[in-house]
Amino acid sequence: MANVRYPIAKIDPRIPQRPMAVVHRCASALRYLAFAVALIGLTTGTAPIAKAADGESSDWQVWGSTGYLGNAGHLKDSVREAEDRSTWSTTQEIFLTGDIRYGALGKFAFDLSQAVGNVETGVRDDFRSAATELYVDPPLFDSPNLSLRIGRQRLKWGVMEFFHPIDTLEKQPDPFRARQVIEGLDAAKVAYISSPSLSGAFLAIRDHDADATRFALRLDSLVDDFDVSAGLIGYYQQETEAREDAPGLVADREMEYALFFETAGFVDELGIFGEAQLSSSRNMAFAFTDEAGNATVLSDPDFSNTPVFRGAIALQYERFQAPTFKIRGEYFYNSGGFDSDESRAFHSAYQQYKPFYLYPRFGEFGWYSRHYAAFDLSNIKLADHLKFGSKLATALDSGATAFSADLTYSFDNNNGQIFFQYAHFDSFRDSDRFPGETDFLQSDHVLTLYLVWNFSPTSSRR
Repeated sequence: MANVRYPIAKIDPRIPQRPMAVVHRCASALRYLAFAVALIGLTTGTAPIAKAADGESSDWQVWGSTGYLGNAGHLKDSVREAEDRSTWSTTQEIFLTGDIRYGALGKFAFDLSQAVGNVETGVRDDFRSAATELYVDPPLFDSPNLSLRIGRQRLKWGVMEFFHPIDTLEKQPDPFRARQVIEGLDAAKVAYISSPSLSGAFLAIRDHDADATRFALRLDSLVDDFDVSAGLIGYYQQETEAREDAPGLVADREMEYALFFETAGFVDELGIFGEAQLSSSRNMAFAFTDEAGNATVLSDPDFSNTPVFRGAIALQYERFQAPTFKIRGEYFYNSGGFDSDESRAFHSAYQQYKPFYLYPRFGEFGWYSRHYAAFDLSNIKLADHLKFGSKLATALDSGATAFSADLTYSFDNNNGQIFFQYAHFDSFRDSDRFPGETDFLQSDHVLTLYLVWNFSPTSSRR
């Protein structure tokens, strides 16, 4: 169940596509905002967004950030020659984020952005809005150890930085991107704390796009200074569909499941991290269309009933005294990845036909091949407030490689940040023999400038 049906990027077959973010409409965000304001007003009454008269902070807590993001991507020679394009594709974005809470009753978080530029797929000028979190924590139980959360929420499961074996439907952070908008899941969660070293949670997660529901049971414990978590995820498809001649999903299995495990801890100054998932089946969903719009399907979610194991391990050492630095290495194995024959077949179809939908989204490491490794050297202090970092991730089967080097200047009290990054995408193997993630990208060099300023009207501290 590692590569399940969601999120499937439904793509206009008339437009050549590469991995890109989903565009959300402003009206949707306004509805979320209106709902959140009404809900808070009904449950709490009026309360000023300021400090109380006696100097104590009110129940309202508000944080936000605003900033600028600029990207310049150097197009590959093959792309420029085939499409008669300029050397660089550029995009610029201004954004505003907000995080609003009232006591322990709930949270509303949003992201608004306006982006313009000449990007890989054409001219871009769009406004995006997203309600990244919108949930309530109703005080229904007398016991402080039992809680209920309903609404859009972030799970943030997993302990890896580059690869994410545990699949919860939630989009995972990309370590090579300066800014990401990650929306939470629409779910209901019941959590219980049995003791300081043992707790559990049950979740029902709704996937509206696929008409499906996911259930998850998770137990967390502390064993010899190591955080240990394990659980079961079940995926239930309400309606099965037949493909016939139209591209779409073949959902002939109503129920799938996966067992997962994660752990994190330190032995002296050495950090040890592990994460794994065993799924009941291999789910890979790809569809293409020819020029006439006829479907050409490479594989469906019922491609194989063979169980799939995905696991990762990481070692980390961090020094907090001068000279400061953090060094981390990760290895990831994905038994559901492509072998060389499947990789060539998919790459050939990708070049010949128009993508109709792709899952997983290519260009993201960790889904395509079977063996991966990554290295992170960061938190190197060059001067007051100025730090250097570098990342490297590679698919050992295909040779697809992503490298980045960055400089970060942070203002006092976490009030803001200036971030500059250079990234390079390449392959150290012959892509015709075993294509990899970077073969689906149009740019091989990318420059990023990221400016952000954090604020809090209520003088709240995170």
